Amino acid sequence: WDATSGADGYYISVGTTTGGTDIANNINLGNVTTYSFSGNFATTYFYTVSPYNTIGTASGCTEGSFTTNANGCYCISGPTSVDGTGITNVQLVATNFPNSVSTAPVYNDHTATVVDMSRGINNNVQITFDVPSWGTNSYDYNTVIWIDANDNFTFEASEIVYTGLSATTASPTLLNASFVLPGSISLGQHRMRIVATDAEQVPANPCYGGTYGETADFTINVVAPSCAPPAATTSIVNDCANSQYFVNVNVTDLGNGSPVITDGTSTWPVSAVGAQNVGPFAFGAPVNLTILHGTDSLCNLTLGTFNYAGCPPVNDECNNATVLTPGAVFATNPLVGTNEFATASSGAPAPGCASYSGGDVWYSAVVPASGSLTFELNTNAGGITDGAGAVYSGACGSLTLISCDDYSSSDPNDQPLITVTARTPGEVLYFRVWEYGNNSFGTFQVSAYDASLSAGSFNNSNFLIYPNPVKDMLNISYSSEISYVRVVNMLGQEVISRDINATSTQLDMSHLSAGAYLVTVSSGDALKTLKVIKQ
Repeated sequence: WDATSGADGYYISVGTTTGGTDIANNINLGNVTTYSFSGNFATTYFYTVSPYNTIGTASGCTEGSFTTNANGCYCISGPTSVDGTGITNVQLVATNFPNSVSTAPVYNDHTATVVDMSRGINNNVQITFDVPSWGTNSYDYNTVIWIDANDNFTFEASEIVYTGLSATTASPTLLNASFVLPGSISLGQHRMRIVATDAEQVPANPCYGGTYGETADFTINVVAPSCAPPAATTSIVNDCANSQYFVNVNVTDLGNGSPVITDGTSTWPVSAVGAQNVGPFAFGAPVNLTILHGTDSLCNLTLGTFNYAGCPPVNDECNNATVLTPGAVFATNPLVGTNEFATASSGAPAPGCASYSGGDVWYSAVVPASGSLTFELNTNAGGITDGAGAVYSGACGSLTLISCDDYSSSDPNDQPLITVTARTPGEVLYFRVWEYGNNSFGTFQVSAYDASLSAGSFNNSNFLIYPNPVKDMLNISYSSEISYVRVVNMLGQEVISRDINATSTQLDMSHLSAGAYLVTVSSGDALKTLKVIKQ
């Protein structure tokens, strides 16, 4: 009702007879002008609204009345506009419904034609959008489908059978909105509503009346399926070594046909329940898989669209950090790395700079005798041009952040350079590398170095370390005196430390767990670090 001038609030009485109060008895609503209650179909209700203020309550107010719909009704959804001509066609199972209304209210009523849908199986729904935006692109429309399963004239959240987003490719676009009709829904006719909106509605709104949207209503007749479909679950299995992936299809029910898995070109027979790998498919190549019923296409099971872009780099996590061999300058021992398909690492302290948002890879290096070490990134041809890095001490899982940087390198692009000093010789440090903002992917050059390493270097021709892999005794010899040997695991934990002061030695590694270790050998002012595999 309209507000009354000077009113501080309103009382309301509602009843099923004139002057009655069996629904609401002089309820003080406060200063609002609406009141809601749940009523019955085909019923006349009488109401009186009495305004009040500090002087008192108005008297002699006129009683109003209204009669509810004889058979019930649904909320009105009439968006006021739509991009282009909106939804131009909806295909339910095999029946096409062209939409003719694209001006306010953008509502299309197709309830006069009844379409059979089978419960417990996938039902075909294809929605064509003509919603052009700029250039050859389209706006994406958030699409929700409800079925009033309990026939109470209310589309409830529990009755949503599909949610999806139309494509932004060239208009027109086709949205596959097919869904499995719940097996618990009662047989017979039910109302179905499709609401598509440019702006996502949270929660989904079956009564949407705002801008840039479209609504269409249908009548479906739920029938028992003429066949029993197969059932299955799926997961992706990567094959990183061969740049390909498989889809693991675990068939839990064969249905009553002769099921076969297909991607539209190849087929994989299904002879029994259980899991099988389907493929292989190349990284980055999407594939659509379906289990054909074998007898009745109505009971084909759509498994979905699958794709796997690629495997993370080997050094995606701290405990698999790639070992850098420190040299005298950057150019001595640089490595080429990549952040492509790298994921976010957990458990390490936040870097604290350079807009870190995942996509990091890890490197490690042993501090030389000087106690100083520089970590640096340079641009690799065609690679990322805005890198970042952070240096950590400690062991993977319990790291301590030392420093973070994203611009101090002499490289013409923004790349990190971090120098640490006064560290313990033989200590393992970790260098975490990512791209600023994690929105560009490619290669880079990375190196660890210190000027002190130019004063002395190992003569590799006179250095022996064997066997590698090793089961128990590791033999080390050099032409000059070896001052000490340290062994750390890939978590950065020192597991062996021995002063040698001789030109050869043996390390007993029999007590160590199988895995990779970093062995650092010191001779004079030169260090040699290499990875040894313990069997």
